[in-house]
Amino acid sequence: MDKSINSTTTIDTGEAASNRFTLKCQIIMTVIVGFTVILNILDIFIIQDKLMYYSMIGCTICTIISALIVKLMADKPITKYLLMIVMVIFVTILGSFLTYHIVLVSVIPILCSAQYKNNKLINFAYVISVISVFAIVMAGFYFGICDANMLVLTNQVKDNHIDP
Repeated sequence: MDKSINSTTTIDTGEAASNRFTLKCQIIMTVIVGFTVILNILDIFIIQDKLMYYSMIGCTICTIISALIVKLMADKPITKYLLMIVMVIFVTILGSFLTYHIVLVSVIPILCSAQYKNNKLINFAYVISVISVFAIVMAGFYFGICDANMLVLTNQVKDNHIDP
């Protein structure tokens, strides 16, 4: 039986494959954010354009950073931690501007960390996601859409509801 490896086919396994999959997930999330910006421009959604643009710019920057991390160091052990940090920053930026519209997105870093089958990474993703939720609530109140639990049901920033 010939045990030689065919040079024309490669099987991508291990952490490098998981890192690329995490990047794909983040790219898909960025495309979805871009699609929602387009729907907002078409007046299908009623969120302030400024908030949508800020979230799109922040998410795109995070995705570019993740792509650079994967390109430069796909098989290094620290890469998965860096990708989780950038993905949590991505979610935090998105959540800070769109608050209650993206509540379910907060679990995506934890879901992506599960593919690595590494308890230490899953716990790391969980801890930084919890910190992110706190940051989302605080930043969202001052910069994003006021959360309905913190103020009346709104689709505007806090300043539009407070008399000077």
